[in-house]
Amino acid sequence: MKRFVPALVSLMFLSLGFASLQEREQELSIKIISPPARSFPTGRVEIAAEVHSPKSSVKQVEFYVDDRLIATVKQLPYKCLWDAGAAATRHVIEVLAFDTEGNFARDVLILGEREVSFEVEVDLVPVYVTITDREEKLVPNLEKEDFILTEDDIPQVISHFSRENVPLSMVILIDISSSMIGARMSRAQQAAVDMVERMVTGENRAMVIGFDDRVYLFQDFTDSPPILKSAIKSMEADGGTALYDAIAHTVRKLRNMSGKKAIILLSDGDDTHSQLIFDDVLDYSAHSDILVYAVGLQRLTFSQTFIKDTNVTINQLDRISSITGGRAYFPSFIDHLPQIYRQISRELQSQYSLAYRSTNRKKDGTWRTIQVKIRNRPDLIVRTRKGYYARQR
Repeated sequence: MKRFVPALVSLMFLSLGFASLQEREQELSIKIISPPARSFPTGRVEIAAEVHSPKSSVKQVEFYVDDRLIATVKQLPYKCLWDAGAAATRHVIEVLAFDTEGNFARDVLILGEREVSFEVEVDLVPVYVTITDREEKLVPNLEKEDFILTEDDIPQVISHFSRENVPLSMVILIDISSSMIGARMSRAQQAAVDMVERMVTGENRAMVIGFDDRVYLFQDFTDSPPILKSAIKSMEADGGTALYDAIAHTVRKLRNMSGKKAIILLSDGDDTHSQLIFDDVLDYSAHSDILVYAVGLQRLTFSQTFIKDTNVTINQLDRISSITGGRAYFPSFIDHLPQIYRQISRELQSQYSLAYRSTNRKKDGTWRTIQVKIRNRPDLIVRTRKGYYARQR
């Protein structure tokens, strides 16, 4: 039997084809009513929330501050006290509501963040760049002046540049469908555990999500390797494969977070149970600034001959990874997985972090193509996001 935190809330899409999903989400909702948004509280602070659940009973409400659970309340009023300390600093409050039918709702409030700084940050376009030579060796020690960045073929001024390993919010997304039963599951878990040990250091943090024909949150964001490893080891394989739903759920979880974000996806099969289609997931990924690294395992028969994954599936994982600036891998053997995870880890720790403010000031929702080149170095290979959609006001 799987052990997991209740399933992530379904995606809210505007298309009529997903109206039923929207209706289910509206059955249970939660809103933080205290403290006020963008306030700077200190000392003991009351956090309060209103829950709307017309068709089922509320099981419990969980209160988190900066990814730390501070209270679980099982009856009205849904509120708790929190010690904000003496300094007026930035905090993220997250409140989760669960009903007796297994539904889930969430609200987030950011404290200590002024509206003017938020608007400035929105105008910045983050670009994470991987540079390798022809032998795929990472190239360090380039300077800001070495980079040429264009948007729709128009040169842009790079306002932020760093070669340092910036803080990372990473999601380990693992296929736990029935095709992963046995050695595949155990080896995938060990490779993920090894990645946690390498990557979750300093200010980095990670989340663990698994999927079969549904999507499960095994562990929300934490910087504790033991907690993450325990969540990974608790996974058990069963069921079908809702690959598209899993990617879309995870992108939605990350898209409004600031900073560098990455999804490390492992799957060994074609999508069989998603309610979403590939084009929706590709578009959703393109609207985000999240790096997606996809590992698509080949399937083996009992005689150990290869069952080639369809060209469609390979192409889909490659397109999602490519448009976000990540990369897709298609190993033939599960034993190759630790090496691939180490390669992804090295890349995430060696990327250049750039940002610019577009010369195109229109907020019209159109696609803007990004291209990065290295001055006087045509021998180098540059990998970054293909572009972004200008956020509409």
